[in-house]
Amino acid sequence: MSIKAIPEGYLVDIRPQGREGKRIRKCFKTKSEAQQFERWVIAIE
Repeated sequence: MSIKAIPEGYLVDIRPQGREGKRIRKCFKTKSEAQQFERWVIAIE
């Protein structure tokens, strides 16, 4: 799980079900939006 700073904003790159699970990558303008999305994905998995 990680949130990386990129020129366009922040990139969320996570695998909520571990190595064998689906990889989710999504860009956000702000870090707080990225953190909220990361928490939401982990909560629903």
